[in-house]
Amino acid sequence: MVETVTEADYSGHTVSQLKDELKTRGLKVSGNKSDLVARLVADLNETIENLENVIEETEEAAVAVEKASEELGDVSDKLAEKDLKGALTELKDASDDVQEAAEETLEAADSALLAAEDISEKASGVANRWKALSRNQKIIVALITVVTVAFVVSGYQF
Repeated sequence: MVETVTEADYSGHTVSQLKDELKTRGLKVSGNKSDLVARLVADLNETIENLENVIEETEEAAVAVEKASEELGDVSDKLAEKDLKGALTELKDASDDVQEAAEETLEAADSALLAAEDISEKASGVANRWKALSRNQKIIVALITVVTVAFVVSGYQF
């Protein structure tokens, strides 16, 4: 499980920084600082929860597919033994497991689509903010990014 975001994680941010982040995410920017922090934290935790659901449902689907695969192996074994009655019983079990695997896979796919839509909306907000910057503002952002990366790579030493 991924650690959730808390309000303490954003308590050091200014109201202006919080509003910028909320605007980037397409969220309301009105209210006092605690409202802004709560709104941002809720949005971030929703994204985390969506991604955790994708992981959980994908794991469930993988288990269901593995179980169905084992049942199909049992069908094969019964056919090799020329046990048609046993093969039919195993085939019924395998059919149920394949159906369960398909349902689990569809649930995982639905969760993945929901998470992708959420992330896409947020990325679109960031892209729109980038497009709105002037050429000089983009150069400043690029320089700040390069300096920050150099600072981190150098082990926080200059």
